[in-house]
Amino acid sequence: MKKIALIQGGLGPENKISLMSAKAVAQAFDKLNYPYIKLEADQKLPQNLISQKPSLAFLAVHGLYGEDGLIQSLCEFLKIPYTGSGVLASSLSMNKIFAKQLFIKNKIPTPDFQIVDSFWSPKKISSYPVVIKSSHGGSSLGVYIAKNEKELLSAIQKAKKLGTQVFIENYLEKSKELAVSFFKGNILTPVEITPKASFYDYKRKYEQGESVYSIPPSIDPFVVEKIKSLSKYIFQIVGVRSYARADFLIQKNKTPWLLEVNTLPGLTKHSLLPKSANYDGISFIKLIEHITLLATTDYQI
Repeated sequence: MKKIALIQGGLGPENKISLMSAKAVAQAFDKLNYPYIKLEADQKLPQNLISQKPSLAFLAVHGLYGEDGLIQSLCEFLKIPYTGSGVLASSLSMNKIFAKQLFIKNKIPTPDFQIVDSFWSPKKISSYPVVIKSSHGGSSLGVYIAKNEKELLSAIQKAKKLGTQVFIENYLEKSKELAVSFFKGNILTPVEITPKASFYDYKRKYEQGESVYSIPPSIDPFVVEKIKSLSKYIFQIVGVRSYARADFLIQKNKTPWLLEVNTLPGLTKHSLLPKSANYDGISFIKLIEHITLLATTDYQI
């Protein structure tokens, strides 16, 4: 294995999560005896990639300026193979509005939504609560639940601080959250997530003891198999490669609603995809090894 550029951090709001993933990946590289250098995903990244001439780039980045196709495009121009999905799949998945429109066209169940644009009015909301999201948010950043119009308007202003479009989703009562991961063409055993309070927000995701993870999930096994089949169809439509994760809400233990697809899901030892991989007999070291070996580009010329 030649020199790997482990790209971490970045300019987006998920910088800290990226550093956590990069730390875990670096520890795996040390055990695999892979030579690597850490490069910050900042304005100096293009020049650093040119000067360092790595054999491949491992993208331990999440969210804006990392998971959205920008770094993938840079690697394409420089002909550096990179981990994860290609430019289009990355960009599409990161834009939740475009992704939901794609899901709807392909008859994939996803919560109804309204785009907050110049034609939108609070009068279009017929019932509460509702979920407010930034179109480019990740790690549940820019996600709020509003129980009335006052909370709604406040949440919209907060979500807009990410500098992207905002949309409003229907709130699904009595739902369980399920994370379904993809790795090397296979759908892994899903993880059921039960936050101890509120919803699965940033705090419940990253603070220890704030959520309970069940694998296999407590949902009817027949329903789980249907969701795994649906996930395979979703990953094919989006065009992911190597690894990815789809997040669902399961209403009344039987009806799946797709929330989003993550093309660069977290890679700490406690992240959802590694949990599924470990349950299915794939150690964290093996997971990182295979993700590294699958690095490629969209354009082979």
